Amino acid sequence: MNKRARCGVALDVGIILEKVVMCMRSPQDVRAFLEALPVAMLPPTLAALLALLRLPAGNAMWPIAPLCIMARVAPKLALAASRLYTSASLDITFEDHVVASHDSVGYAHPFCAFVAQWAGTIHTMKLLGHRRISDAFYEELSSVLRRCTKLAAVRLCNNLSVLSAVTTAAHTVQTLSLNYGPFPRFDGGNAKHVASWLNSGHARQLTLMETPWAHPDLAAALASTTTLSSLSLIHCNSVLGSLALSRSISSLTVVFTGPVFNDRVPLLHWRHLTTLTLHGDGGRVPNLVPALSSMVALKSLRLSRMHLQGLAQAAQYPDLRAITLDNLTFSDDGFRAIVGVTTCSDRLESIKWTVCAHGRTMDLVDAALGRWLQSGVRRVVFVAGASSLRTPRRWYRLCAAPNGATSKAPM
Repeated sequence: MNKRARCGVALDVGIILEKVVMCMRSPQDVRAFLEALPVAMLPPTLAALLALLRLPAGNAMWPIAPLCIMARVAPKLALAASRLYTSASLDITFEDHVVASHDSVGYAHPFCAFVAQWAGTIHTMKLLGHRRISDAFYEELSSVLRRCTKLAAVRLCNNLSVLSAVTTAAHTVQTLSLNYGPFPRFDGGNAKHVASWLNSGHARQLTLMETPWAHPDLAAALASTTTLSSLSLIHCNSVLGSLALSRSISSLTVVFTGPVFNDRVPLLHWRHLTTLTLHGDGGRVPNLVPALSSMVALKSLRLSRMHLQGLAQAAQYPDLRAITLDNLTFSDDGFRAIVGVTTCSDRLESIKWTVCAHGRTMDLVDAALGRWLQSGVRRVVFVAGASSLRTPRRWYRLCAAPNGATSKAPM
């Protein structure tokens, strides 16, 4: 009988071990696994990774490669283990914090040479600018970042060349935060880059902090973007003054001072918002309460540091699940309107009421308590003075019962 020749396939144990490690998310588990293996079984990549995990900062070395830490403490080990990483982060604060002790062929700065070898792996970046970071370093870093086309989240302070480098047509950045860190700030010349990014089809989340400029291109892009879902404006009154909300924006956070936000409220479309967070300066915002009746898609509402007044039309909030009220003052009608909002959702799960003073006893809140408990609210937190907590009959402390239901008990 003729016998067929049997072909054997040699398995590369080193590659198998690498694949196993790449499926593990805990640095402690990876270290324990590698230390349990005979040293002779470890390929150079895993031996380098084990050495990284044994460093004092070892727990930060996996599963995302922290490039700035690696560049400072063990750049050669990091490069030897680089093929094990599917994601890397870049967190730059000061130039002298990122000096790497290895060859920098093709680059004036060794750190840029190090980062360039990870270009296809970097997904997140934070650059907190400082005067001690030289323009030459920024320019060379920008040339590297143009190759980092897998970047998904970027936080920048003040450099135009870096902003333009991460918002090219080849990039797919989804989250962009500007003006983090100390001065100098971005100026109006950067607005066109942000507007271009908003129209790229990749934009999902935008945060602007202390931005003193407004630009027609930026205003138009915020009104027309079809992909942006979250917008945060932190002390950006100039941007607020011309703000229009695209229907794709479902989450809005605004920290404001003065009357500019109140003036803008009647001009904005609110029906598509599911998350609204507003933080004022303690001043009056009379246009907000009447606008609440149009916010019928809300799932989360947070209001802080403002005086609320005015009447609100009756409305239902079928998806509203969480309400946070912090440091608010009210007129009588504003108070009734806000308490009314808290009782207009059958899905409400959480209410936090912190230092929201009103000049009379809280009979409306006392009645609302029963409605909250009947509708299944599981978490109610009151932190305030007597004027805002004392009901006509007693004080209440609300807590979760052992079975998960909410209970109330007189204090």
